[in-house]
Amino acid sequence: MQGRRILLLYSTAGIAASLGMLSFSLATTPPIIGLSYTSFFSFFVFFSLGLGPVTWLIPAEIFPVRLRARAISLGTVLNRLTSGAIASTFLTLTEAMTFQGYYFFFALVNCGTFLFVWYLVPETKGRTLEEMNELFRGELPGDVARRRLFGGKLPTKADERDSASGGGAAATSGSSQGAKGAETKSSLIERRHKANQK
Repeated sequence: MQGRRILLLYSTAGIAASLGMLSFSLATTPPIIGLSYTSFFSFFVFFSLGLGPVTWLIPAEIFPVRLRARAISLGTVLNRLTSGAIASTFLTLTEAMTFQGYYFFFALVNCGTFLFVWYLVPETKGRTLEEMNELFRGELPGDVARRRLFGGKLPTKADERDSASGGGAAATSGSSQGAKGAETKSSLIERRHKANQK
């Protein structure tokens, strides 16, 4: 399914590649002008594909109505403060790191952003606010990936408390029932989501 999450993944990967190529082109002697231009324009293409618009769209889809205005306002303030900090430190950092080092640093930052989106950002396309609430109570993409790698349900703090307090077999059966309930909820959400798409 094509949605917001896949756009963010394409966008962050493309931006990281564009900044990496720009860093490489500036590190050569003489600089590769054609590669620099290509990297520069591809950066704007990939930014417009995902990080530009989608970061404003997802908060409106995941926060309930009572929190949405405050949450989006806080996100906007943080966005502007970060943009101002990057713009005001550009000359200082390029003098300290060189231009190629500066762009390579932000290529690494976007690699980190790619991993953040991959593990923690759920797909929001076509989901209702009720489904988003259930989704955040269940497993995020990173939890699903870790479960596939290591098997079974990941232990929660409640599970650790139950085992520490000597819950024994009762705690084990309760956690298995909780896991079945979580699977039932997630399958129900998926069925509703597919029905909404049709």
